[in-house]
Amino acid sequence: MRERFEVYGEEAKQRLLATANASNPAERDIAGCLLAGWPAWSPSDLPALKQAISRERGGGWIVRALAKFPVEQAAALVIPIVEREGGMNQAGFVLGEMLPRALPQVLRRMAHAPGAERDNLAAALSFDSSLPEAAPSRTPMLQALVDAATNRSLPADEREQALRLVAAFGERARSHGAAIRPLASDRDPRLRKAAHSALRSMLDPSVLGEILASCPPPGTEAAFKPDPGAPPPLVDAPGESEAADCFGALAGMGQDVGQVAPQLLPYLESTSWRWRMQTAEALGQLGNRSVSSALHPLLQDRDWQVVAATILAEVRLGDETAVPALRQVAQTHWFAAVRRAADEAVAALQAGKPKALESLYRTDNRFANLLWNNPLAKEAASCALPAATRAPMSLDLHGGTLGGSDRGEFGGNLTWMRAGAPPKLLLERNVSGMLKLSDRTAWVITGLSHMGMEYAAVYRVQIAGDGKVAISRLLNLPAASRDLSIDGDGLRSSGWVGSYLLVPADAGGRSVRISRVDCTH
Repeated sequence: MRERFEVYGEEAKQRLLATANASNPAERDIAGCLLAGWPAWSPSDLPALKQAISRERGGGWIVRALAKFPVEQAAALVIPIVEREGGMNQAGFVLGEMLPRALPQVLRRMAHAPGAERDNLAAALSFDSSLPEAAPSRTPMLQALVDAATNRSLPADEREQALRLVAAFGERARSHGAAIRPLASDRDPRLRKAAHSALRSMLDPSVLGEILASCPPPGTEAAFKPDPGAPPPLVDAPGESEAADCFGALAGMGQDVGQVAPQLLPYLESTSWRWRMQTAEALGQLGNRSVSSALHPLLQDRDWQVVAATILAEVRLGDETAVPALRQVAQTHWFAAVRRAADEAVAALQAGKPKALESLYRTDNRFANLLWNNPLAKEAASCALPAATRAPMSLDLHGGTLGGSDRGEFGGNLTWMRAGAPPKLLLERNVSGMLKLSDRTAWVITGLSHMGMEYAAVYRVQIAGDGKVAISRLLNLPAASRDLSIDGDGLRSSGWVGSYLLVPADAGGRSVRISRVDCTH
């Protein structure tokens, strides 16, 4: 449609500008869309264009017309909009198109803007750091930021803002570490702090000692767990999970710091499944083959995430001595996705291809990662449930009733109710069903499948002689149950990952024996 207007030249442009400044919002929007890509503008058009832009939230479509004006003029109009309203709008798009040419103006504004406005500009510019590594706009922008940060002719406050933006690139900026390191000992404390933050974010080898010092001492998992009197955290993982960020940082540093691998071995015996999993992942990334044999016991771990992480680590390390144990996993593990990973790991090791499993463990869906939520496997067939009793959502135990709820994406909970006493919240989790093991003991299965995110786990509830209730996580499951039924002495779970049977491995139900269910029998 724009081409039909363009044939009328200047007269059409002026009429559209008048409409873009009129009172009718719909007409303004249409005029703005037509003018957004108008090919020819003159300096005399700028006042009317500026007024039209000011009438629209985020600059409206018409703000794109500024691409035809000199960068300095256009940036002067766009930057205040992004400061006020953030960068998730057309003004943010236009500013991104002007970078890195408009970077000097942006840094000047960031250096003197109030906190909220500065953060809006930083967020708009940091979007470039989230682009794929090969994106053409990423390298020029990052280089321009490093140049600004190291340019001693610029004011220190502008260089500080440039360093903040370098930090947003994280590991992608690591190749610029040598240029940033001297600033970590600069005389200006602001530059020292910002440079250190950038080096820490990019995982530069200069911060290795600091990262190691941030690792929690082995055997201190309990110190990071929530208050025993409080409900468990909002994920089916121990409360110490956030205390172990150092494992991910070391994994990100990779083979450059492989010499520290032996220092991580004590964490392989942690009582925290997450610490064991993250340690296995880090050891695989560090590339130090001398520690590979220490990973073998984790191939028999009770938690499938730990086994999955160990499989990948063994392949990355090229540990052919793990082949017999991997074959055992491929033949016997209850979870089909783990069996598949182990089978492919054997082939990768025998072919000498340490990167052969990478695609199995990665996906464009950030939630669907084998080590964190959702295994990368084709949907398995669910077995038809036998004529069995569906697992109950409440159980009468000694002295009270255990009750669960499942409200889908809106959550659920597990409560303990005693006559004459207010309900006690035990767990803030979607409950799928329960299994009564004795008058004082029960299993509770939790789970949620929502928008690509999966969590599920088996918990044990124990009623003590004094009536106190204790709850503990036994192990994680890969996905929420679509159907959960009582099958003999255990529970049969059927879902998109297939069907499997959960039965007590001991009289008190303190551990779980899992076996896969063959749908043909």
